[in-house]
Amino acid sequence: MSQPTSWRKELTQCQYCWKRKAPGVTFHRCSGCKVDIYCGTECQRAAWPSHKAKCKLNSRPSAMLPHDVAQLVEYKQKTLRAFTSKHRPALCEAGTRALDLGRSPRNAEHHFLRIRVRQRPGAQLAHLLYTVEDAEVVAYADLPAAQATEMQGVLREANRTRGEGMDGTFFVMLLDVVTNVCNIAPVSFGKSATYSVPMPYKEFLVEHLDGGIVL
Repeated sequence: MSQPTSWRKELTQCQYCWKRKAPGVTFHRCSGCKVDIYCGTECQRAAWPSHKAKCKLNSRPSAMLPHDVAQLVEYKQKTLRAFTSKHRPALCEAGTRALDLGRSPRNAEHHFLRIRVRQRPGAQLAHLLYTVEDAEVVAYADLPAAQATEMQGVLREANRTRGEGMDGTFFVMLLDVVTNVCNIAPVSFGKSATYSVPMPYKEFLVEHLDGGIVL
């Protein structure tokens, strides 16, 4: 299921001024978390007070590990981020259905989408790096209290600063089943999302992520 071009562009924006990526516009990724992107250093500096919590959320896992283990975690995080980035429109499409955000956008305040993935042997292209093992909706109430509080705090800030035309933001967690390394990505969903179209989200994820279909 393809998305309107305008909606796909909404998913690639400066995370401070919300300028859309266009020909001649160069975006830079945060060197800490490797998640948020900015159209220039001024926006990145201005965003730091609100971005630092999310940056910490995705940067911390390898900070206190032995060097060889930390290298593995860093590698896994890098590949998970690349895979997530390539499939963000599909993750948005699946997440809006999984969390029933068309009828109740506030469901994102209490639940997120967790996708268990396995690295595909020999894959080199970012959109083919992983295959889907399973997917499920998880309640923040089922997480350790500190992790839930941190993720929900980041989510509230993402919603406060979300781009024009967006209904809200939800979290997608891609979890490597072998190493338990994960990438936690905020995904904004907009008014142009095709909420009315029925879709079994797990089958959609397998079809698009396993098939390397980039929307």
